[in-house]
Amino acid sequence: MKTFSRETTGVEVVNELADRVNGKTFVITGASEKGLGAETAVALAHANPARLILLARSQSRVESVMARIKELNPAIPVTFVPVSLDDFDSVRSAAATISDSINKLDYLINNAGIMALTKYETNKNGIELQFATNHLGHFLFTKLLMPKILAAAPGSRIVNLTSLGHKIGPVRFNDYNFSNGKEYDPWSAYGQAKTANILFSLGLTQRLRSRGIQSYGVHPGAIFNTNLASHIEDVQASLASIEPVAQKNTGRHFPLDEDPPKPIEQGITTTLVAALDPRIEGQSGMYMADAKCQPTYEYAEDVGNAERLWRLSEELMRALEVYDHVVYKPNRSLYGTVSRTSHDPGHDLEEELIIAHAEVPADALTEFVTTGVPPVGYVFVEFADEAAGSSLVREEDLDLLSRDFQLGDTVKRDGSNMIGTVTDVDEKYTLEPTASNGDIARRLRLLSIDFVHEYPACSPACASHPPLPFSHRNPHVLISNVPSRDIKKASDVVLGDYIVKSKWIGLVDDVEYDVVIGLENKSIVVVTNHHGLYIPVPDYGKPLVTLPEYEELKRPDFVVATQGWATTIPVQTPRPGVFVIIDRSRLRGGRWISGTYDPKCAAQGVVLDVRARDALVGWVSINFGRETLSSRSETSPRSEVPIYENINHFQHQMNLTPNKDVKIYDCGRMPCRNVNHGEASSPQGGDPSYAEAEDTHNVFPGQDLRIGDYVKFRDTTAAAVKYQGSEGSSHGAYLRAISENFPGWDFDEFKVVSVQQNATVLWQDGSTTTCDSATLNGYGLFEPELQPTDIVVKREGMRQRPVGSRGTGDSGVTDFDEMAFFERPHDLIPQMVGVVQTVDPNERVACVRWYEEPRIELRSSGQMLAHGSHYGPIGHVVEDVSLYEILSFPALARRRRDMCLLEDPEEFLRLRQLYDAGGDIAALGEPRLATIRAVTNTRPRRRSITRQRSRHEDHEDPDWTGQVVAHGLDGTLVVRLGAAKQCRDIRVERDAILAYINDSDDADSIDNNMMDVDWIMDNYDDDWSDEGSVEPISESVEYEGGERLDEDAGDENWVSEDDDEELQADGDIEMTDAEPASPETRPSTIQLKTNPVWVLATQAPPQFLVLEEEPPADQFGLHSAQTAGTSLKRIMKEHNILKSSLPEGEIYVRTYESRLDLMRCLIIGPRDTPYENAPFVVDLYLGEGFPDQPPTAHFHSWTSGLGRINPNLYEEGKICLSLLGTWSGKHDTEKWSDKATLLQLLVSLQGLVFVKKPFYNEAGFEGYENDSKYTLEAEQYGEKAFVMARGFIKHALLRPPKGLIDVLGWLYLPHDLTKLGDSLLGTIIDRGRMLIAKSEEARAVKDDSLLDSAGDKDDPTRVFLKPLSRGASVMLKRLLDNLQGQMEQLELRREGEGEDEGES
Repeated sequence: MKTFSRETTGVEVVNELADRVNGKTFVITGASEKGLGAETAVALAHANPARLILLARSQSRVESVMARIKELNPAIPVTFVPVSLDDFDSVRSAAATISDSINKLDYLINNAGIMALTKYETNKNGIELQFATNHLGHFLFTKLLMPKILAAAPGSRIVNLTSLGHKIGPVRFNDYNFSNGKEYDPWSAYGQAKTANILFSLGLTQRLRSRGIQSYGVHPGAIFNTNLASHIEDVQASLASIEPVAQKNTGRHFPLDEDPPKPIEQGITTTLVAALDPRIEGQSGMYMADAKCQPTYEYAEDVGNAERLWRLSEELMRALEVYDHVVYKPNRSLYGTVSRTSHDPGHDLEEELIIAHAEVPADALTEFVTTGVPPVGYVFVEFADEAAGSSLVREEDLDLLSRDFQLGDTVKRDGSNMIGTVTDVDEKYTLEPTASNGDIARRLRLLSIDFVHEYPACSPACASHPPLPFSHRNPHVLISNVPSRDIKKASDVVLGDYIVKSKWIGLVDDVEYDVVIGLENKSIVVVTNHHGLYIPVPDYGKPLVTLPEYEELKRPDFVVATQGWATTIPVQTPRPGVFVIIDRSRLRGGRWISGTYDPKCAAQGVVLDVRARDALVGWVSINFGRETLSSRSETSPRSEVPIYENINHFQHQMNLTPNKDVKIYDCGRMPCRNVNHGEASSPQGGDPSYAEAEDTHNVFPGQDLRIGDYVKFRDTTAAAVKYQGSEGSSHGAYLRAISENFPGWDFDEFKVVSVQQNATVLWQDGSTTTCDSATLNGYGLFEPELQPTDIVVKREGMRQRPVGSRGTGDSGVTDFDEMAFFERPHDLIPQMVGVVQTVDPNERVACVRWYEEPRIELRSSGQMLAHGSHYGPIGHVVEDVSLYEILSFPALARRRRDMCLLEDPEEFLRLRQLYDAGGDIAALGEPRLATIRAVTNTRPRRRSITRQRSRHEDHEDPDWTGQVVAHGLDGTLVVRLGAAKQCRDIRVERDAILAYINDSDDADSIDNNMMDVDWIMDNYDDDWSDEGSVEPISESVEYEGGERLDEDAGDENWVSEDDDEELQADGDIEMTDAEPASPETRPSTIQLKTNPVWVLATQAPPQFLVLEEEPPADQFGLHSAQTAGTSLKRIMKEHNILKSSLPEGEIYVRTYESRLDLMRCLIIGPRDTPYENAPFVVDLYLGEGFPDQPPTAHFHSWTSGLGRINPNLYEEGKICLSLLGTWSGKHDTEKWSDKATLLQLLVSLQGLVFVKKPFYNEAGFEGYENDSKYTLEAEQYGEKAFVMARGFIKHALLRPPKGLIDVLGWLYLPHDLTKLGDSLLGTIIDRGRMLIAKSEEARAVKDDSLLDSAGDKDDPTRVFLKPLSRGASVMLKRLLDNLQGQMEQLELRREGEGEDEGES
């Protein structure tokens, strides 16, 4: 093989190594004419690459390059993709475009760059432009293309162009922005960027060497006939200025004289050698010049620097999330927690202290205070110091200190398709003694209040301590690396705590505190709650931000002047040691422990203590064992629970007497080791059915502590021993805070100033890793993904029973029939229930371990398990199943950290013995509630649940309730008994859980009755008996598959409480006249009782038509008030527009002569989208407010319980669209006005909802379409929508909606009786089968190029689907088989031979 040198041309390299070029895909940035990238691409055209993808800012500057390539080799596919590397959104868009168009990427050449900009400039993210363009843009671009690069491995290569300029200076890790331009030098910035190019190759090598991927940093040589220096007026003078800069930065001579110029033909040589030459393998990560690997300056070869650069780059690329702990870089004494982002703005903005610590453009600040949503690129930060308030800050001005996750959170890693569940967290805290705050100490001295021990400052002996990631007034006092197990929240009770009182457990909804304050005259007063208490706000020299006032509604002043202080705010969290200013009315009304009110004494002092006076508790459940219901006399305790017995008259905190009847559940309490040395232990006497879990003792569920929270050490004596400082100094020592003026009062509280968290994650493939939480991203979609340990049921073999026929034995139970399921509410009886072991997210397949003989019945749309449901033992059968064939329901889904109630061990054994003997648990002589899967909310108005216990009533150990801390792959749960006298973990089967308590916000989205355990008890006899009574909540969910179960519409038809009582008295509800098919008569393919008789029309039906018949019973709005008067004139105008302007063959509208205000619309899914050729039915009701108000719309969803077919189309019928007023449009032009038309509405539905990538229609995901962050999720959602849309076709033909039968027949069925396959239905079946076959072929060769609905990929304008996963192929094949069977059984007759039939 020829030896390459400085004189070798690029074409010579390609000719010599043509076999390394042929059939390969190349991506080259900076491919504009007269540049190195252009010449590299032209040289490659001397061989036969599979594809050249060229990137530049403007296509006009690449067209001549593409023409040269085509002239050399017309067969080479050449593609242009626009990109501005300094614009990260543009980079994401370019990477997404490329990823969609290629299967793999063999060679990535990061060639683009800019040089020595004379003026300091930044990109829109605030990053110096050369660093952003030359390094960060390529860093992000490479990461986004990494899946394609890995697909070509081993053998793929990444070439990063650097230059001799790297010898001008290193990367300024601590000041890459040159002090925001104050220290900017053009050549220093260029040197930093070029050094970064080499370190990037080294970092890639460290990560990818084992995968067979190589990367090199290439210096092409001094080439002066390119565009790189076109902006420099005097190039030679500018080059001469480098020497002193290099001397300053490196202390070395800049060797420009050692690098004589070369022509561009030779300038591309080293690039091509780095990409193609097999002889340099093993030298990956090295610097190359003149066609060979060479040593260079040590700072450009240092692996540590490469890692440091990688971390910095990721930090600058990472989007911040809510609860992230951050520090403000321009003033590192400001650190806190992100409370709002553009994608997660939270609740409406309320009155709070907002200080403009950061300079923000006026329009961005106005947008934020008006909407409460930070603009893109900004976050809202709540600082640790309450007096520092909160600020809107650019993300680039913040450093991420740590990320906060909880047990059970779903996470994802950058560059990975896998999601996982957090199974453990390990947190270390840095704590600041509250009394050490210098500002507070100065104010206390004004009051002549002193502490015995002055907190010392750092000395030279402290220099060896590692620097803090933030600035602190006195690092000496900080206690570092405090594990979460050592501390607890300082407040004795807080909102959201669980309280156990006697036999009841409840959730704290509100807390009233007593605040003890010491004044300057040494008197002590107690005031209830913190109203009227203020803290002063220091003068930061920054303006305060006020919220706008609307409609003359004046907001109350939040920042006020009081008691001689010019700027104060209401205190939110008063804690001991904090200086406060007190409203004098509060002093006069306070309880005086010592002294009396003195109007001459300044109304300011120090907080000595804060104690919970009363907690307002919503009682959730009582401890019950075996339920008899023979007595309903026991009621819940009072909602107001005193925490201390002597709270009204205590004189000192040491004299406080805790309420002995109250136990506050401590989520941070850790289990003790089994004192029986491994013997099984359990609640109430060591029953072996509840064995102690030995492998979860170290699992920490978390205490929800964030920066700025106040904590105490659990054991102060142990803390004083453990934290004694270091190296002979008191640096980091635990020093007791004792006041001479108020002896005996405990000031030993600490503020969290830093958190470092490591998270252990169970991934979908079953692997487990532990890593810094900052390297993970929170992951939450509108439709959750299945993960290991989830409980699922299999659609196959599912049985169902109509509601109201439960007392009739097995006669009402049939195999699952989705058509019958649509007609009336059913209970679901799965035959196969299992535990997910692993998930393949790409192939949409899960490995499931099935229970042996589950007896599960799902009620209330899967919200609850029926009484008597039992999982039974887990089996040994493990099976791979399609994700489209298994379902999960809320009643089966349990989260780590859920609180639960346990069954009495003896009762559990009795039930298991009954189950093993084949007995019916539901048929026990005594009705019982022991196996309710109750999900409760936390409203204090909750009525009592009374249960009679069989175990001893006087047992005081609350070991019957605990927190789920772990899930097993065998279906078991580990429950931590945190309220028991001896905290311990026990492993139990799911059948041992009586009830779960869900205190998450998600509970609010579910119907209140459905979520309220008290309501269940009040309806006990009806809901859980076997007497055939109707399910009480059957009217809580009125829609199944998008159709009202009672064939009615409109909110006025919902059953009231009084009506509900009448219905229950009737014992049964007949929702429709249809009866479910019996097992004997149901055909092999799913169909209605009788197939529809279709009419063969002789001509196309009109697209708009007024029907003489009455509206069908399922027409939405049928029972609403009929529109009359002026609105009818407008309605007629709308009709005329629809008659003439509906898109031909795409949208059809029907209305009724008797109800012109009602419409039924059929939209055919647009071509080349997941909705292609599928029918979608939307009903419109033009109410009294029309046209000033938009119509009310209802979507008929036929998804068979698989979820939404589109993020904007809900299963219950809601449609999210700005024109309908159900979606917040960004501009007024997107909203409904009296000038808008129904045609505009329907076309918007067709064009804005039924799109190629529907995933990005979901709120919060709109901005990610050009970002690779959710590419996989978007592809999977599109696949699911496509398969579900084929199901819509089946449903429409099996159960054609009234009013549209002729249209559906004309569109889908053959027009010739002798050619059944010659129809749209036949085409859909044929194209679907071709898609399945071609998807299988593509998967076999790992080709994930986009396909159209027939599996073709030749036309890039028509492709929209990745090759179907195995799971989707299974589901689609089944649907196509159903459609084929129906087509073969079609009953057709010609027009005029009789009346048509259809759904009514």
